Amino acid sequence: MELFYGRGWDDVGMGEFMKMLYAYLVWYRDKRCKSDLGYMSPMQYRRSLGLVA
Repeated sequence: MELFYGRGWDDVGMGEFMKMLYAYLVWYRDKRCKSDLGYMSPMQYRRSLGLVA
């Protein structure tokens, strides 16, 4: 929803959409802070558990 809501997609080509989607997924996976994880990003949380180098 966050990526699609309130945006017109008529002027966006497939290549540009793929870049935007990839950037959003990287942000969602690596950078966004979650209160459930102690306000750490999912990647920071995994690192704190020793699950990711």
